[in-house]
Amino acid sequence: MKAAIVGATGFIGVPLCHSLKQDGWKITVLARNIDSAEKALGPGYNIIGWTSEMDIPEGTLEDIDIVINLAGESIGKGRWTKERKKQIFDSRINTTRKLIDVIKRLDKKPTTLINASAAGYYGPRDDGALCEGEEAGDGFLAGVCRAWEEEALKAKRFRLRVVPIRIGVVLGNGGALKRMVIPFKLFAGGSIGSGKQWFSWIHRDDLIGIIKYVAGNQSINSPVNATSPKPVTMKEFTKTLGQVLHRPSWLPIPSALLKMGLGEAADMVLKGQRVLPCKLIEAGYEFKFESLADALTDALGMQYTREIARSATPNIVEITTAQDKITKAKSDKKTRPSKSTSPNKENKGKSNKSNFNKANKKHATKVAAKVKTNTEAKTAKADIPVSNLSKSSKSNKPNKPKKTGAKKTHGGKRPNPS
Repeated sequence: MKAAIVGATGFIGVPLCHSLKQDGWKITVLARNIDSAEKALGPGYNIIGWTSEMDIPEGTLEDIDIVINLAGESIGKGRWTKERKKQIFDSRINTTRKLIDVIKRLDKKPTTLINASAAGYYGPRDDGALCEGEEAGDGFLAGVCRAWEEEALKAKRFRLRVVPIRIGVVLGNGGALKRMVIPFKLFAGGSIGSGKQWFSWIHRDDLIGIIKYVAGNQSINSPVNATSPKPVTMKEFTKTLGQVLHRPSWLPIPSALLKMGLGEAADMVLKGQRVLPCKLIEAGYEFKFESLADALTDALGMQYTREIARSATPNIVEITTAQDKITKAKSDKKTRPSKSTSPNKENKGKSNKSNFNKANKKHATKVAAKVKTNTEAKTAKADIPVSNLSKSSKSNKPNKPKKTGAKKTHGGKRPNPS
């Protein structure tokens, strides 16, 4: 199979290209910057420089079976100013329009156009479940998605099978999830807004699986919802995210604060919709990740989770190690067999032990002070209270050894002063 992909260098496009290539597909990539695309994708791809303001070089789409259009300016970068909204809209509509114009002129046309869309097509909704037959909702994102799909569906005039894919929030190593974990890493994670709004998500592996499934299933010829069959509320999502990261979900973010910072863009997380993949379920697609906890665990990776835990309590291991050394030193002192030694050797041995204990005591004190300073400054909600660390380090400090030495005698008599 041969596919042409627009938007191949993004969070979804790169792993999709790699997956299709592994399956033996021949991939042509239409990219704005050839060097960036080569760096992102690696060798083995036919990369063509193209933007929506340019004509696609003649012959580029000849003999292509499927066109996959993922192009579109990110909606999550800052406030939606008038100029920003125009970029979001034009990057999707103009690119799709240009693709259709090129396809129209081809002698041998592709059989299928798979075009990205979003679950935001349905606009803000209440608790009702949404299948693909529901009408478009209200709001800026819903308007963008509606216009985007209408533009893509024009390819049906040229006998192409057109499948808009209404994508939920994609969970993977990067993307939106990378920003979501930041407050949890700082022990400041919590629900957003009321927490009652619906959060329709999809694991990135399942999204790639859905695109490939649609590409190979000719019976699917209309929009599909690319979301998990088990959407959750925002409160449930943040609670599960905290559990996966071993962090509390206790500090809610007020709606007013988000609106103050993001303006209309705050609606992306303050309002939601309960979207279900009805057509995919009917068609027999089997989801790899239906459980949110499993999806988050895989997306973040256990290594990432451990790194977060380490960064929050960086010196616990150090102080434990120091205390273990001191305990071992005491134990060795008690179990060491006594030997008959001369007074000078005995003094030397005691002096060495005293120096050893002093060094360990000094190290433990430094480590405890460092832990106290770092923990108070960075993690007010640390797993181990600072007070406990201080007490623990103090309780394990060895007693300062008393100076001893062989007592000189003078035949049992005190010498007379001269």
